[in-house]
Amino acid sequence: MAPEKSNETTDANDQPRDTFECSNCGYRTQAEHNPGDCPECGGEMQNISRGRDT
Repeated sequence: MAPEKSNETTDANDQPRDTFECSNCGYRTQAEHNPGDCPECGGEMQNISRGRDT
């Protein structure tokens, strides 16, 4: 029986990875933790994989 597929992206150690987007230029990357400042423009990277609290 084949394993169930998931929509989550994982790294080599099967750790879930989230997508982070720069609030200034829109650059995106996937990482296990917030990568800090955007490598393209120095803006703030925000996790867009999870919903925001309202």
